[in-house]
Amino acid sequence: MEKKLELVNAIKKYKEGDINGAINKFHILIKKYPRDKDILYNYGIILGEIEEYEKEQKIYKTILKIDPSDVSTMVNLSVSLNSTKDFSEAIFYANKAINLNKQIYQAYEARGIAKISIAEIDTGIEDLKKWVELILINNKTENIKSVLKDCIDLINIPAVYVNNMEVENVRIKIENKLEQVLKKLSLLKEKDLAQDNIGKEIAFKLNFFYLGYQQKNDRKINEKYNTILTKLLNSDDRKIFYKNNGKKKLGIISTFQVHPKLFIFDQINEISLYKYDIEIIIINNKSLDIKSLPSYKHQHLRLSAKNYDGIIEYLKLKNYDVAFFPDIGVSITSRILSANRLAKVSLTSWLHPVTSGSKCIDIFLSGQLMEGSNPQDSYSEKLVTLPGIGLYINPLDYISTSINEIECREKSKKFRIGILQTPFKIHPRMDALLIQLAKKIPNSEFIFIGLQKELDEKLINRIRTSFKLANIDNRKVHLIKRMKKGEYDNFLKSIDIAIDTLGWSGGNTALDAFGAALPVLTVEGDQMRANHTAGLYKLINLENFISSNEMKLVERAVILYENYNYLIDQKKLLLSKFSSLKTEKYFSVFFNTLLDA
Repeated sequence: MEKKLELVNAIKKYKEGDINGAINKFHILIKKYPRDKDILYNYGIILGEIEEYEKEQKIYKTILKIDPSDVSTMVNLSVSLNSTKDFSEAIFYANKAINLNKQIYQAYEARGIAKISIAEIDTGIEDLKKWVELILINNKTENIKSVLKDCIDLINIPAVYVNNMEVENVRIKIENKLEQVLKKLSLLKEKDLAQDNIGKEIAFKLNFFYLGYQQKNDRKINEKYNTILTKLLNSDDRKIFYKNNGKKKLGIISTFQVHPKLFIFDQINEISLYKYDIEIIIINNKSLDIKSLPSYKHQHLRLSAKNYDGIIEYLKLKNYDVAFFPDIGVSITSRILSANRLAKVSLTSWLHPVTSGSKCIDIFLSGQLMEGSNPQDSYSEKLVTLPGIGLYINPLDYISTSINEIECREKSKKFRIGILQTPFKIHPRMDALLIQLAKKIPNSEFIFIGLQKELDEKLINRIRTSFKLANIDNRKVHLIKRMKKGEYDNFLKSIDIAIDTLGWSGGNTALDAFGAALPVLTVEGDQMRANHTAGLYKLINLENFISSNEMKLVERAVILYENYNYLIDQKKLLLSKFSSLKTEKYFSVFFNTLLDA
């Protein structure tokens, strides 16, 4: 009885918000009762909720030593392993759970997520469909099961494609499936999607992240996708905010997981504190070092299907005049948030350079030097093009070499060409370009940087196969592991040129390259996402590395290959011009005038 009371008190402390107090109580309990499954299990759940995943996993493995057949613990462990991207191990424990209990739907969910993450998409989709079936096992309505399984099919988008034909086929399939889902959803009532929170559970699975890498105009697709999210979430775009007297309220809402310094904090720190009360809302990222944030109010929130209604209502009650979502599309949580009207005026930016498709997002912040002709056609939001590429850039953050170091560089036996972007950004149309470079530059070697074993293998096998079919030695293709910052800078300085990924240009990658005096040859495209590197070159008045097509890029590469002294001079010129770059904090200027009209 005493043990049970102590456990209840420990859990109560956590629910009351005293996390340290709860943790301390659990430490005492585990010391007294080291083999008590209830104590260990509840402690593991709390560790998971505060995102202490490695500690959580250690606790669950302790339980499984005590009871190797504890299915619930196996499932929780699988879910936790997905959070730390240990996908193969997550599949292992999900398999064990399913072997013991074929009806445990959470195990299919965890296994499906893990399989999709390692590019086993088809079997992962089947697992998620099984998860839907088991959740709705007592629901006699086949319509809801059918439409939710169709929703799951929408995420069947490969991260790496085999060839151009696969890209087109997947596109057609997704477009057709979107229409089917929209028609079926229109026949469902709100109560149908409320059962077991299933509508929201499905919405949190519908990550369209890889769609943008097909390099098409995604406006219509994203608008339909957002309509589906809105229906599943039961959200709307109504403006019901009351007037704030005095200062305006600005909420900056993000996971802050991708380039937050460059795209967010460097850009907003000159927003007027006389004009705005600024609050930073950190979603699903407990690991963000809050000491690095500017001196604004900040708050961590955990958004999930289970607490969705409460979190959205809480954010609406903040009554923001302006909400800035800098990275809509990078994560499913950003998509979920964008399906809700959370401020009088809501904005996004090109941290993920694709339209949100949401009626609740009013403005898209881009840069004048990146947009092509008729750019508004690509955006559901009102497009605002800020000067340059829209960002304040401090070259000192990126410079890793010097003129003297460039001059002392020895010519290597091989002409080393870097393809610096992640595998999912390397479209099959790149293959033909690389083949032409390999033919024109006999002693070239091509260096790719890995991301994840399964994606890396699929990409490198594709490139090597295309080389072999073109009668080119596929040993020219090299894959290296990801590196820490210092090691990466040294690598950039060691290669001769880099080739920008066609259709999805490097932003932060190009800045790192410029700082290492590494020329990045780029081809301008129709979509803004193809033109980040070109925009940077225009910003520093160095446009000779920009080409209008792949053939001209190859010609430029050959010139650099054939004249080493010229290459060194171009590296020195690139570093000199980049070092002198001056930009303003255009985001801050924009926000400071946003509500003046």
